[in-house]
Amino acid sequence: MSQEPNKYCVDCDNKIAENDVWCSINLGVFFCIQCAGVHRNLGTHISQVRSITLDTKIWEDNDELLERLNKTGNAVGKDIYEKDVPAYFFKPNSFPSRLIRENWIFDKYANRLFYDCKAAEAMGIDLPVHVESAEKTRSYSNIQLTDDGHQIMKGKGLSIVGMPERCTSGWLWKQNNKGKWQKRWCQLYGWSFKYFTSASDSYEKGAIMTTDVVIIPPEKMTSATKNYEFCIKAPDRMYRFAASEKLNLFAWMYALRRSSIYYSEVIDGHKGSFMSTHTPCSKHVYGDIGPNNIVKEGFLMKQGGHFKSWKKRYFVLSEKLALYFKAKPTSEDEVCEGWIDMDGFDVIRTEPNFGPNRFSLVTLYRTFFFEGVSLSDRNAWFDAFRTLLDSHVRFLDFSNPQLCKRINEKDQKAMKA
Repeated sequence: MSQEPNKYCVDCDNKIAENDVWCSINLGVFFCIQCAGVHRNLGTHISQVRSITLDTKIWEDNDELLERLNKTGNAVGKDIYEKDVPAYFFKPNSFPSRLIRENWIFDKYANRLFYDCKAAEAMGIDLPVHVESAEKTRSYSNIQLTDDGHQIMKGKGLSIVGMPERCTSGWLWKQNNKGKWQKRWCQLYGWSFKYFTSASDSYEKGAIMTTDVVIIPPEKMTSATKNYEFCIKAPDRMYRFAASEKLNLFAWMYALRRSSIYYSEVIDGHKGSFMSTHTPCSKHVYGDIGPNNIVKEGFLMKQGGHFKSWKKRYFVLSEKLALYFKAKPTSEDEVCEGWIDMDGFDVIRTEPNFGPNRFSLVTLYRTFFFEGVSLSDRNAWFDAFRTLLDSHVRFLDFSNPQLCKRINEKDQKAMKA
């Protein structure tokens, strides 16, 4: 305990009361009484908790145990268990929430999401191998490691993420201005978080820009029906949402945090972003694409925006534009009925109950719904759109020390406000 880092909790960084010091005798780290309670819940196969002041007998004539604690300590423990922690992760030193404290400690020691085995080996620390390495831990990491989900630079775990991410979507509860909770279909893409009345709606009921928001996690599980509530603090309003499962809660909060950090800290809002809002302009003609630039063309069924009627349209897809016509164009001067800017979009397979041959295209200004003439036709169109996705991806290291420092300071300032 004489070392300065050991006087502060290894997990929440708070000063440890001198008469209430706790430690893990197998991990070799010291923590406060609040974090000690969470360590006990991990199980003795992960962390064996003892009190420095109360469990006096264990320290008597136990030179091996004392040597282990002196050899490790909090400084070494942090090097091993907190390598490349992404800036978007919630830490208890900024968010005084029991749920955040529990999740943080569980991720560090049970999931070992930030574990550095090379550092442990270099320091000669024989730490317990109680679970598979973080590279193999996928159950928690559907936040961003799904095959059909977000882009990750292979071998870099949770830290380096391709931005902008693939669209995050799903059902959440939302509280309206009158305090009533309503189920809403939510989408996060780019710097826009939208909520819809139905999953088949093209236009949102409301939208929140993530460039200047604070994501506030819940203190604990809140109720049997809404379970996990979280807040999005925007400049003009406090929005309240709720997830039914803990994993779902953190998936949404971390996705929102990544979006907020990227568009507010990295590229200064959506300025300079590849993603443009949909601005009116003169309609395009078939010749604007050119025969050499066509990626795919053919018929698709398209759902209308406001009335949801399905109509057959001829689509011409290029790297920059997708034009659609009432029939196959016969001349280069033929004006399209509508167009979609390919400068920022995501393509998603719809739920099976929505139609086996359908897929959707998510943009900042609208969600488009399409249907192929067959499953193979749907897959061919889906793959054609997918090939255009990666051209604007920029890999960002969320564990960059300068970025982490800025976000930590911003979090602490926001929570005090």
